Amino acid sequence: MYHLCALLGLHWHLKDTNSFVPRLVVFDQPSQAYFPSDGDQKGTDWDAVRSIYEMLFRFVMDTENQIQVLALDHADFSRQDDRFRAAVRANWHGYDGLIRDTPDQDPDD
Repeated sequence: MYHLCALLGLHWHLKDTNSFVPRLVVFDQPSQAYFPSDGDQKGTDWDAVRSIYEMLFRFVMDTENQIQVLALDHADFSRQDDRFRAAVRANWHGYDGLIRDTPDQDPDD
């Protein structure tokens, strides 16, 4: 989580300067460290994962939406959290995936 805090802190500082750094932070699977490597979700620290997203939501609110945060992740709290549900733009599972299993797959099959 330290790298998330460092990047958010850097962007927090730069938002009030005439920096050429874009006001966008992209996190690819920030929850990955909390998922066991064998794929067994029983060992997942869901409280730690939730705290990541609490921090990201708070950061966006505290910066008054001046900085856009994009998180690409498998974690899904859309059933438990209205903010999370409202923030999700795409759920790329199954046929709606970014890359399909077979390019010629018929969506009606």
